[in-house]
Amino acid sequence: MSTKISRSYTVSDLKDEILYFNKHWKRSFSGSKAVYTATSDYATIKLTTVTPRGKLIPQLLLIFKKGSRVVVIDTALHIPPHATVQL
Repeated sequence: MSTKISRSYTVSDLKDEILYFNKHWKRSFSGSKAVYTATSDYATIKLTTVTPRGKLIPQLLLIFKKGSRVVVIDTALHIPPHATVQL
């Protein structure tokens, strides 16, 4: 399943995005990359945006199967297929 998250922010509407990994992830490092591995089914990542005034707004809940890996390189994410719940 593939998901497209559209982002149409302007300079005056910049928002930071924060990813929250739940407790079902194990993190390891490989060079300059962080690799998160799901340790059980239904491992989740919650995508939240932060408004310029600091308000947190939940956007998506990404649900992964056991063994899925998410690679983080600097600020780029490389994620496998997942189920998405729009919040």
